Parts: sequence; structure tokens; C-alpha cells
Amino acid sequence: MREQAQRLYLNGYDREAKELRKEAAELSERLRVLNWKAARHIFNHNNYSDPNSKNNKFSIDLHGLHAREGKYTIAFPSCLTSFYLAKSFTLHLAIAFLKERLDILTKETSQSIETHYLDVIVGRGTHQEGSLVLQPAVQEWLTAERYQFKWLPRYGTFQVQVKRKR
Repeated sequence: MREQAQRLYLNGYDREAKELRKEAAELSERLRVLNWKAARHIFNHNNYSDPNSKNNKFSIDLHGLHAREGKYTIAFPSCLTSFYLAKSFTLHLAIAFLKERLDILTKETSQSIETHYLDVIVGRGTHQEGSLVLQPAVQEWLTAERYQFKWLPRYGTFQVQVKRKR
């Protein structure tokens, strides 16, 4: 649609081009919102129906997301390199969902004297064509946010120590 609008503009149809650009922008925003909702549904389905369930409270599966590539504006950490930012919409969602879960667990466990861990499943990359994306991006984000973690390659999982509030 944007290319059509550009052609219209170059051929002197300014008003029509402006309308088409506006329509394209509205459709693009609608698509981003629908992709976000779909990804949230997939994430919730893969991770929990009851967020207070002890079975999955300390585990999060990020590698099941299949959102379309694209851009979506979220509060995204500037620590990630442009390589990771350019990769996909899925990456933005994965980091956002991980941050959300860690924030919840930090609040919930702040009074505990026990050390709590979140298992972050990103996959081993056995079905990945080309280079890994999710695992190094999550590792870079965890490092930048100063989380203590260890990588368990056999399981495709990070074991992340939940921060204690000070």
C-alpha cells in the first residue's frame, strides 16, 4: 500500500496518496496489536493457565512463540545489540515476557530468605536454521540486567537467580 501511495504521489494524486498512506498506517498498527495479542495468548497457553500454580511459577517457556517478524514498540532494553533488535518481533516479546515474570517473582519472593530460581526455556536450537538468536539475546539481556544465571545446554534452559529487593 505504501508503494501504491508513493506512485500516486509521484503521479500528482496528492490527496489520494495521503489517504492511502493513512489507511496503510492504520492497518499496520492493527496488525501489530493483533500480533501482540496472539503472542500473549500463545505465551499464556504455553506457560500457565493459573499464574499462581507452583508447577510453573518458576519456569517460563519462551521458545514456543511464533509471532510474525516486525517491529513493536515496547520498553526494550538498550543493552541488546542492533543485531538482536533487527531479528524479530518474537525476540521483543520473549524479553518482555521474561522481564514481566522476573519482576513478579522479585516482588513475591522479596521477603523470603530462600534463594529462588526461574528456569527460562529458550530451546537448544536443534531445529534452528542458521545461527541461534533467542539464546544469545536472552543471555545478553540477563547479563546487562545483572542477573546471576547459568546455562544448561542439555535442556536449552537458563537457570536465573531471582533478585532480592533491597
